[in-house]
Amino acid sequence: MSSQLLVRKLSDGFRGKVAVVTGAASGLGRGTAEALAQDGAGVVLFDRDAAGLNDAAASCPGSIVVVGDVTIAADVARAVAAAASLGPLALVATAAGTALPVDGGRLA
Repeated sequence: MSSQLLVRKLSDGFRGKVAVVTGAASGLGRGTAEALAQDGAGVVLFDRDAAGLNDAAASCPGSIVVVGDVTIAADVARAVAAAASLGPLALVATAAGTALPVDGGRLA
């Protein structure tokens, strides 16, 4: 199932809503951001990949690009502030990949 179809099935529509999408530069994050933007949402595209975000923004009209890392609190705060400039935050789609350190085969 495409991310666009999934977003449409899970909602009554996002027109006029505000969303932050992490991992928005590629893959599922980008697909989710594009689907939300096509549905009329104001979207904050959040990722470490500046070039990928700028490319994604071209297919997400009215979106705001925030380059940052989801593991850095100050970067997350900038993404939330960007969303607030569009209106009340209605959705956070977390598609950024992160890795946790492994200690002896167990997650640390």
